[in-house]
Amino acid sequence: RMSDQKQESVVIPLKMMHMPMSHAFVWLKNAIALIKAQPLVMLLATTWIVFTEMMLTGMLPGIGIVFFLLIAPALAFGMADICQSIRLQENTSPLAIYTPLFNKVRGRLLSLGLIYATILFGIFLISQTFIDQTALNDTLKKMLELQNLDNIEAMRAQSKEIWAQLAQQKGLFLAFGMMLAGSTLIQILLMYSPLFNVWQSMPAPQAVLLSIQTVLKNILPISLTIVLIGAFFGVASLIITFIGVHTPSLMMFAFMALWVLFNTVVNAVTYTSYYDIIRSSLNQSVQDRIEQIIDPSSKQS
Repeated sequence: RMSDQKQESVVIPLKMMHMPMSHAFVWLKNAIALIKAQPLVMLLATTWIVFTEMMLTGMLPGIGIVFFLLIAPALAFGMADICQSIRLQENTSPLAIYTPLFNKVRGRLLSLGLIYATILFGIFLISQTFIDQTALNDTLKKMLELQNLDNIEAMRAQSKEIWAQLAQQKGLFLAFGMMLAGSTLIQILLMYSPLFNVWQSMPAPQAVLLSIQTVLKNILPISLTIVLIGAFFGVASLIITFIGVHTPSLMMFAFMALWVLFNTVVNAVTYTSYYDIIRSSLNQSVQDRIEQIIDPSSKQS
């Protein structure tokens, strides 16, 4: 009897689907619906993630950012799990983002975080080759000296000299741009890896490769989604800047709120796009398997 059941069990290979570009609007619509369903939970969860990053990088300069990168996949999965609970109309809490750090999936997600940290550290080391360390150290020395000046004219002269030195250090801007572009690219390519790592029970390297494959296969709708989100928040930033000229005391709080909302939307879209892609891929894989069973001659590798 047991042998019969083993013979009947079939492993269906999962092949990721190419989603049409129009699905970008579906992902955004569903993301907004998630946020509207539980706005307080979604916004507070994102706030906790931002607060965690600020606390670690502020209290532990250098080491803090490495530690945050190690736990970032766990926090990202915790956010996706909150989205899942909201979609299923289950009770959840903003603090649920920390749950993956305290259960059995912690090891897999920390392994994924190690990959994140290693890749970004590699980009950082490469970017350092473009920086003139001697010139940078001289500029930093002048910045420290600026704090000890009490004469306004001397402070202005020192500040102008510092800005002039920074403007001449093209390698510094190149390194900064490389770090910014590299970290953004890595975040996009690995956006689904925590979800594959846990929900699909994949080892960290396999989850990374499948996330990259999924993003590249759906680069058009993902790119459109990024453009739409960027355009909306870009316009919102300009509006805040214009209003902030008249009320500068509120501008910092407005930008902080906008940053939280931006990250909330990005996290929600990550979940809704994953759900759409994985559901469509599973349905197509099952349909292909059924067709192969009905007509074995149609089986193609």
